[in-house]
Amino acid sequence: QMRKTCWHPGLVLRNCKEKRDDAEVWFRVDRKEEVHDAQDRRIYFIARVHAVFRTKYRLHKFPFDMQWLTVRMGSSFEFVRFVRQGVSNLAEKPDFLDRAAFILEEYRPPDYVCVEAKPADKAASSSAIRYQDLNIKVAVQRNHWYYLMNVFLIDFALVGSSLFVLLVPPAQFEDRMGLSLTLLLTAVAFKELVNTYLPQISYSTILDKYVLAGFIMQVLVVVQNAVAKVEAGEHDILAFSDTMGFPLLFAYLVGYHLYFLCEAWRATREDAEYWVRKAGERSFEGQDRKEAYRWHRVHDVPPLEKEEEEEDVDEQ
Repeated sequence: QMRKTCWHPGLVLRNCKEKRDDAEVWFRVDRKEEVHDAQDRRIYFIARVHAVFRTKYRLHKFPFDMQWLTVRMGSSFEFVRFVRQGVSNLAEKPDFLDRAAFILEEYRPPDYVCVEAKPADKAASSSAIRYQDLNIKVAVQRNHWYYLMNVFLIDFALVGSSLFVLLVPPAQFEDRMGLSLTLLLTAVAFKELVNTYLPQISYSTILDKYVLAGFIMQVLVVVQNAVAKVEAGEHDILAFSDTMGFPLLFAYLVGYHLYFLCEAWRATREDAEYWVRKAGERSFEGQDRKEAYRWHRVHDVPPLEKEEEEEDVDEQ
């Protein structure tokens, strides 16, 4: 009855993909607020919704990436604006996160939440009316140790082993080339296995580039074997390509590993705390700005206090 007689903001979830039918919606009157007239009391519109939301993943830095999980909330009314009122200090009314319910084992639970108010895209409206959007975003960091131990470390072992094939004399060309091709085919099979764990996207990630750089290294070793055989001929002499090839290939191995270590360090550095420091103190009440947002830390859900059961004692 209250939904029919009271005004409500007409909230909609813009990036909702699937919503369960067990949504709970209710109104609550703030009876603690001191007002002159009881009819001036503030009424809260509360909704508890279980839904699946769409979000766009940016995987250029995979597996050291950080993803934004966003809930886009809007209103079906043009005149509705989102403001933050009634909380002078965020410590008085913190945001809680149930970490036990966080089921994404591949990511770490978020430490910060960003509440952002911004005008919606005018082109997305059929009536060309610009509505107001409220974006609630949390940043989750991927647990990259699984990929370090099961992909990077194994690929490093394969590529490093191919470098020591150059220690075989050029006269033993069959053994030398056989070892190189065996390691190369092993790397190809390993790449096919790694592809089953990678997202199917149209651009390369850090992990893709690392595996490709190792594959190029092994192809260069195969080419060097052929050049050394041509230089040595039938005689067991030290070829010039062996003399210069080993340090050059070793330098390439060290160089591209240093490059990817820097890329991984830069990617892991851009965590939620980095964006908090970069954003600075921008107030949510700054409606005159194009975008107004506020970062703050989320807290764990406090444990429920067990109420002591009172036992009635009948006096006889």
